[in-house]
Amino acid sequence: MRMMQFSIVVLLLVSTLFLSNASAEDYTRWHLPKEAKARIGKGHVSGNIAFSPDNKLLGVPSTIGTWIYDTETGEALHLFTGHIDSINAIAFSPDGKILASGGNHEDKTIQLWDVQTGTHIAALHGHAKSVSCIVFSPDGQTLVSADWGEDAAIYLWNVATGALKSTLTGYSQGVSSVAFRPDGTLLINGNNDSICVWNPINGTHTTALAPTIGVGYVTFSADGSQFAGSRGSDVLIWDTVSLHQKLKITGHLPVITAIAFSPDSRTLASGGWDHKVRLWDIATVTSRSVLLGHTSGIASLAFSPDGKTLASSGSWTDLTIRLWDTATGTQETTLVGQRHRVASLAFSPDGSTLASASDDQSVCLWDVTTGYHQATLSWQNTNSPSNLAFSPDGQTLAIEGRAGIRLWDITSRPYKIKWSTSSTSAESFALSPDGRMLASGKKDGTVLLWDAISGDVKTVLRGHTEWVGSIAFSPNGKTLASTGWHKDKTIHLWDVVTGSHKLTLTGHTERITRLAFSPNGKTLASASSDGTILLWEFPLAQLTAGAPSFLTKDTNNNHTLNAVLQNYPNPFNPETWIPYQLSEPAEVTVRIYAANGTLIRTLAVGHRPAGIHTHQGDAVYWDGKNEFGEPVASGVYFYTLSTESTRDSVTAGDFTATRKMLIQK
Repeated sequence: MRMMQFSIVVLLLVSTLFLSNASAEDYTRWHLPKEAKARIGKGHVSGNIAFSPDNKLLGVPSTIGTWIYDTETGEALHLFTGHIDSINAIAFSPDGKILASGGNHEDKTIQLWDVQTGTHIAALHGHAKSVSCIVFSPDGQTLVSADWGEDAAIYLWNVATGALKSTLTGYSQGVSSVAFRPDGTLLINGNNDSICVWNPINGTHTTALAPTIGVGYVTFSADGSQFAGSRGSDVLIWDTVSLHQKLKITGHLPVITAIAFSPDSRTLASGGWDHKVRLWDIATVTSRSVLLGHTSGIASLAFSPDGKTLASSGSWTDLTIRLWDTATGTQETTLVGQRHRVASLAFSPDGSTLASASDDQSVCLWDVTTGYHQATLSWQNTNSPSNLAFSPDGQTLAIEGRAGIRLWDITSRPYKIKWSTSSTSAESFALSPDGRMLASGKKDGTVLLWDAISGDVKTVLRGHTEWVGSIAFSPNGKTLASTGWHKDKTIHLWDVVTGSHKLTLTGHTERITRLAFSPNGKTLASASSDGTILLWEFPLAQLTAGAPSFLTKDTNNNHTLNAVLQNYPNPFNPETWIPYQLSEPAEVTVRIYAANGTLIRTLAVGHRPAGIHTHQGDAVYWDGKNEFGEPVASGVYFYTLSTESTRDSVTAGDFTATRKMLIQK
C-alpha cells in the first residue's frame, strides 16, 4: 500500500514538471471543452454589462460565460464559466469583491464568483424561469433577482448564506429591471405593465407608477465618469463629460451561420448575423480581415479550389452572391438573379462554375469569370434545396433539401437526374471526398450513409436526440462528423467503414450551426449560435492509438474494456466531469489528489453498470472543492478512478488508473 502511495506521489510530481504555463495562454484557450485546441470569438453579448465599483473592471456577460476586462487597457482578465446556458444579467457587489450572474431558461441559476481569484463561491437555486436582472443592495447583504416571462417574480437572497429571504410576486409579463435607492430603503422594478416600488426590508408593495420604456444593455460607472454599452459585436466605453469614445472591446461575435476553410487550411472564413464576413488566421487564431458589403446576415460561404476567391451569400433582404479577392479583401463581382435567400454555395472542382441553391426552389449555375448565369435546375417541390456538393470529377452535382437528395448529371444537355431519394427527407447532407458515398441527416436524429452510385442505403447511424443539423466528412473520408440542432448541442464522430460511434464532443452553449474539416485533416471547426467557433484538434487524442477511447474494445472478444478518460472541460473552473467505461458492473470511487500527493477529495460514486459513462448526467462530477466544501486553488490535480468488481468469484475486474487535470482561475 505504501509503495502504491509513493508511486502516485512520484507520478504527480514528475507530471507537474512538464506542465506548460497555462496562465500565459491567451483568452482563445481559456476554459476550452475537452479536445478543443482554440476558440474563435468570445460569445455574443447576452445581457447587461456592468462596471466594478472602483471603475477598474468591466463585466460582460456572454453565451459562454462572463468576461472581466481592464477598463483602461481592454485586456481580458478572467472568464467565469459555470452556467449551462447563456447569461442574461450580472452585477458587482458594492465592495467589488463578488460578481453575481444569472442564467437563461435552460440554467435558471444565479452564480456567485470571487472577482479577485475567479473562484466560484455559490450557486443559488429557486428561479422557475430565466433570470432577467440582478442587483445588490447598497450594503451588499441582499441580492435581488427577477424572472422573465409570465407569472414572473422578484427574489431576495441573503448573500452570506445563499438562502432565499422572500419572493415578490404578481408580474404577468416579466420583470425587465430592478434598482435600489442609494440608502437601500426602497426597491423599484420595471416591467411591461408598470414601475413598482417595494420596501426591501419587509417585502411590502408601496406604489405603482405609469408604464415606461425599457433601456438596453447600458451601464454607468459608480462615479459617473464613464458609461458603457454594447453595439453589435463590440463593447464601447465613453467619457461622460466629453462624450468621446475612450475604448472599444472587440471579439464578441453574433450568431455564426456559415464557415469555410481555405484549400491550404490556413484561413477560416466565418459569417453571421452582423452582415460581416471575417477571415481568421488559424495559426494565430486572430482576425485577418473583415469583408463588408452584405446588408443582412450571411447564409453561406465557399472558397474556390485555388483559394483566391471567396463566395458569400446574404439572407432574407440581401439576395446577392458576392465574390471576394481573398488576398486584398476587395469585392470582385456581385451575382444577382435568385428571388429568395441563397442557402448554399459550391464551386466546381476546376473553379470555373459556382452553384447556388435558393429558397425560391432553384439551383443556379454561374460562370465564375464572367458572372454569367449559365443554367437553372428547378427543384419543383415546395421544399427548397439547402445544400450542394460537386463530385470530384465535376460531372455530378448533388442537391439536398427536405424533399430528399438528387444527383444531377451536369455534363448532359439538358441536365438529367441520375437518381433521387425523394421519398426520404433530409435535414443535412455531405458528399464524401471520393464521391462514392453520401451522408444525410434526418429529423428523427439518424444519419443515413448512401452509395452515391446506386442510391442504396448502406448504414444507419443512431445517436442524436433530435434532427441532424450539419454533417461533414473528414478529408480522408474515414470519419463523419454530425451535430444536433437545438437542445442536442453535441458533435458525434463516426467510423464511416464500420458505422461505429467513435466519440462525442461537447462545449457549445447554444445550437451548432455548421461543421467543417480543414483540407489538411488537422482541424475540425464547429460554429454556433453562441457566437463562437471551436477548433478541435484532429485526429483527436481519444481516437489515436495508445490513448483510451470512448469505445475501447478488447480485440480478442470484442467487449468494452475498463478505462478512465480525460476530464472535460480541461482546464476548468470550477467544475468538471470525469468520463469512464466499465467492462462489467462495479463499485466506482474517484480520488482527487494535489500535485504533492495530498488527498483532496474522495468521490464515492457507488455501484455503476457496465458500459460507457461519458455524458454529464452519467460521468463523475467534481465541483472543484475539497472535503470541507472549500474551493481549491488553481493548479495541477490528479484523479484516480478505482473499481471493485461486484462479481462473487474473483477480483479480476478491479481496476485503477490516474490522469492529470488543471484548474485555471
